[in-house]
Amino acid sequence: MRRAWKSHGNQRGSLTIGGGSNITVADAHTLTVTNNSTILLQSINNSAQVNGQWVGAGSTLTAVNAVIDSGSSISANEQGYTGVNKSNGNGPGGGYGGNLHPYTCGLTT
Repeated sequence: MRRAWKSHGNQRGSLTIGGGSNITVADAHTLTVTNNSTILLQSINNSAQVNGQWVGAGSTLTAVNAVIDSGSSISANEQGYTGVNKSNGNGPGGGYGGNLHPYTCGLTT
C-alpha cells in the first residue's frame, strides 16, 4: 500500500511520527521532504517511569532512498527524556538541576 502526505500550496508542512513508531519506506520508493517541510520523530515514555522502569523509546524511520531539499528537515531534536526546571531531569542519568545545589568545579579549599 502506498500513501502520500503533502502540505497544501506553498505552505510549510510538518508530519509528526508518534512516539515509539517504526516507519519504513519500501526499497523501490524514495522518501522526499520538500518545500521547507519537517518530519518530526517523537519519543514515548519520556517523562515518567512505566511500572518502576525507565523505558523511553524513540521512533525509527528507515529509507533506502531519501531526498531532503534545502530548508526541509528530518528531526528528533528535543524528543528525549524531558528536563525539569531547577530539578534533576527525567530518565536514567537525568541531568543535575544545578540551581538547587550549586557547586564550583575545579576548586579546592
